[in-house]
Amino acid sequence: MSSSRVAGTDGLRYWGEAEKLVLAFDVGNSASSVALTHLTWSCAPLSTPSALRTVLTFPFSSPSLTPIPSRTPSMMAYDREDTPRMYGAEALTPEGRERIKEEGWVVVKGWKEQMRPMDSPSSATSTSVAKKKLLRKAKPAPLSSPSPYAARLAPAPASMGTSSTSLASMKGSTWSLSSEGLLDAVDARADYDWVDLTNTPSNGSGGSSTKAVAPVEKKRKVVTVHSGPRLRDIYAAWLRHLTACARAWFGERTPNGEATFLRLWSTCVFVIAIPADWTTAETDMIRESMEDAGLLPERFAVGRLIFVKEPASIAHCARRHTKDPEKTWLKEGGSFVLCDAAEEGVSIIGYTVAANHPRLRLRAYEPVSRLPAGTAAITSAFRTFLELRLARTKFKSASIASHLVEEFRTKVLPVFAGVAVAPDAEYKLRIQKDGAEMDHKLEKGIDSGARIRDGWMTLTAQDVEDVFKPAVNDIIVRLSSVLSRGSAKHILLSGGFGESPYLVHRLRETFRPPHASLVIPSLPAHSAVCEGALRFYLSETLQPRTTKFALGVMTAVDWATSWEKAMASREVSVGSGGQKYVLGKFSEVVAKDSLLDPSTRWTKTFNMQYSLNRDEPPILAETLWLFDPDAALEGDDGWIIAPDGRPRPGYRIAGRVVAELDSLVLSLPERRTATEVYVHLEVQLVVYVGAESLEARFEWEEEGRPAAGPAIKLSHETF
Repeated sequence: MSSSRVAGTDGLRYWGEAEKLVLAFDVGNSASSVALTHLTWSCAPLSTPSALRTVLTFPFSSPSLTPIPSRTPSMMAYDREDTPRMYGAEALTPEGRERIKEEGWVVVKGWKEQMRPMDSPSSATSTSVAKKKLLRKAKPAPLSSPSPYAARLAPAPASMGTSSTSLASMKGSTWSLSSEGLLDAVDARADYDWVDLTNTPSNGSGGSSTKAVAPVEKKRKVVTVHSGPRLRDIYAAWLRHLTACARAWFGERTPNGEATFLRLWSTCVFVIAIPADWTTAETDMIRESMEDAGLLPERFAVGRLIFVKEPASIAHCARRHTKDPEKTWLKEGGSFVLCDAAEEGVSIIGYTVAANHPRLRLRAYEPVSRLPAGTAAITSAFRTFLELRLARTKFKSASIASHLVEEFRTKVLPVFAGVAVAPDAEYKLRIQKDGAEMDHKLEKGIDSGARIRDGWMTLTAQDVEDVFKPAVNDIIVRLSSVLSRGSAKHILLSGGFGESPYLVHRLRETFRPPHASLVIPSLPAHSAVCEGALRFYLSETLQPRTTKFALGVMTAVDWATSWEKAMASREVSVGSGGQKYVLGKFSEVVAKDSLLDPSTRWTKTFNMQYSLNRDEPPILAETLWLFDPDAALEGDDGWIIAPDGRPRPGYRIAGRVVAELDSLVLSLPERRTATEVYVHLEVQLVVYVGAESLEARFEWEEEGRPAAGPAIKLSHETF
């Protein structure tokens, strides 16, 4: 017998007995995305590029509304009954905007920002003792037993957001989810604290019908004000919509995708990326939203809903998608600073690499800090710039300012690199949209102070740098502080604003090796969190699998040369040459605890003589036996069959391999001569990792060409 095994680290394969579907969500302040993977036996999703897939089609997506196909705007339009009527980009279409205006619907967006934990849990109650409190105990963690109820599948999205409606911020528990590992929503060890939902209209974690409202002084006329949907309901509707989009996309882009999605729905795993400073109050509300949406049944089992922190997700994505082949920034014992420069702000956190192989282990040496310095801050600074430039001019108009801001976001933000790079660069912005509604007088207007001529405003490189510089300076100061505290040598830059040429240039100019170096993932920033969350989950849950039992065949022992005491009570057979032998000894082919790997093949050679004068076709058949040492008798001597003819404890049949060898006999040169009576046949029994399980078959060569018999599949219980 011989066994060839390829050593390596490619053990991160899926060895589950059943297929599994995993969906990962990145719900951002401005846009959201979904990634998914379909796990099948022995697949390697972390090393197969096509295994991790990002949804690229959302309803009403278009280059003008959603230039990034893997992102859909995080917004919804609600009617006055708090029912969602439009999702994502539909609320941005001209038809959608018109209907929202006509129906008086409320458009909600930026709801994730309302989930920021408060700095102090007592701050909500210190302002007024007289205000009514709504206290509730966070819903206890569900039991870990599988639910007898089937989860309802979200419907496919139908034709179904820019409001400043204030949503309640989440106040209460400061029990931090400090672990950088996976956070299971069903965790009996979690300490769920009391949550104070005081004086917050449309708060998200209240009871199913309770909405907190601000107190009204006595003797004052009470005016009923539409407070809008609850935060919990908003998350439920949005997550249901994202799941429906993923289902539709998977069904369109995958053979039998719709059937596969429905078949695996009841065991689907959801992975949600969350900010680093969220507490159990926030994750508890998301769990309830998933149940409200029908995405998970009540009392769902452990492992169905997993939370992963956004910074750690980005690090896992960058581990795969950085151009540094040696991954020096992830050296064990070293430190790095992650700068997530997103739309609404910049998050900075310091990490120490506790381990890099085989799994990445990070430990935060500096808690996350946030700066109002992202794309939104740059846009706000440009608005202030416009107010000063357009003051006392005939171009001072809210509509002109809004259009110039949009022009700035589209034409300047993505390309501006700084005065040092292009000192003479100028940027021209249209002051109004082309069309029938444009003011032709403004098109001909000239204002040298505002630098407007013929419908265009001109910005110099210095004008733009003055807008960018304060926010970027704040980022550099904070990075310098966090770098020094952890003696970090690398900065991992991610996020939409992280793709700004100006920010990249300033960071490269400020932080240079050997003091610090900038690491930028090659994957676009808009996919980093979503794919990273999925990679994080898979890297933690995929485990190498070994065989639980030994697998072998029954062989004969020579009476003369290998006699042992146990043979005395057994039947002795005599071969054609007069050789005595005893049948029944276990011969191992696959050892117990053998690592499963698609590149591994376990073999055993069989030699047989076949008489050319026989009428029966040459057939080789062999029974495979499993041996469980834990169930065997003490002092087991390796005999499968007891003297009474019954299998001994610890041995059971796994299957029977059969092969017809007619073609092998016909291919032998001896078959063509009349002098030969017997031919020698050499056949290999091969056990290997098949498409769905371990498989076994006979293999041989016919005139130098490989040939094989039919394979049998071994059930998962057998190994």
